[in-house]
Amino acid sequence: MTMEAPLGSTAEAPQLRPLGVGDIIDRVLRMYRQRPVLFLTLSAIPNLIGVLIAQGARLVWPNAFLDFDQFAFLNDPNRMLAQLQAQQGRSGDTIVGLVSVIPQSLGIAALTYAAANMYLGRPVAIGAAFRAALADVPRLILTLFVLVIVLFGIWFAAIFVSTLPAVISGIGILIILVFFAVAVLPFFLLASFALVPTVSALEDAGPIHSMRRSLQLIAGSRWRIIGLLVLLLVLEIVLGVVLSTVFLGAFLTQSTAGRVAAVLVGAAGTIAWEPLPWATLALFYYDMRVRKEALDLQLAAEALPRTE
Repeated sequence: MTMEAPLGSTAEAPQLRPLGVGDIIDRVLRMYRQRPVLFLTLSAIPNLIGVLIAQGARLVWPNAFLDFDQFAFLNDPNRMLAQLQAQQGRSGDTIVGLVSVIPQSLGIAALTYAAANMYLGRPVAIGAAFRAALADVPRLILTLFVLVIVLFGIWFAAIFVSTLPAVISGIGILIILVFFAVAVLPFFLLASFALVPTVSALEDAGPIHSMRRSLQLIAGSRWRIIGLLVLLLVLEIVLGVVLSTVFLGAFLTQSTAGRVAAVLVGAAGTIAWEPLPWATLALFYYDMRVRKEALDLQLAAEALPRTE
């Protein structure tokens, strides 16, 4: 899904400039308001596919999934342990989770494509976004798979390397410092590799290049990406509280209809929310390219009339 201007194009170059954290969020919300049907459709179709996969599998193979209702009113640890042992070996949730990565990757790529084109002032349609995203799905799945392995590998290696001297020495203050360092490391890794899916989608890049590129673009701006992620988290919490308040009765009902309503409300919240993080990361990606690679000047040069 490499973003290139069409050959022979003399369209006006997009007016790009460095953006602050608040500017990025404001621009994303403005884009969302301008094309709500576009973003909601690109989010809804992959998410509904995921819901159909999960709920359909539960209907067809109910005994393959953990029955969490059995734990709802168990206050006795022994009874809870007995229930866990009785349901041990049920792999349905794991299998559905792995299969659901496919529609999730489709949604990520489509939303990234749409946000990137809107930000660059290029036309974008729902069908075009999905067609471009379909070509990115296999590579994006591989990239996400490798990224998860690398992140957990780094984290566990850091835990082992840092805790071993502390345990051997037995120094209490050193153990406490190691604990805080290990707790902070995931946030550092998240900030460092936040642009990996975006780079993979927009630059048609594999896992290694995407991780290297994310590190390169985010270097020196980790606090900015952390600030963006915190703002997104606040927006997600607000949206969740609003939906929970409006549909509180559905969550409290133990009937089948109530459970279905709760699933639908959760899906609606996810559909409404999901465009925000991927559009934000797409704009942050271009903001970093403007700051570090003078992308605004490059696009302005490409927009000049071409002479033979």
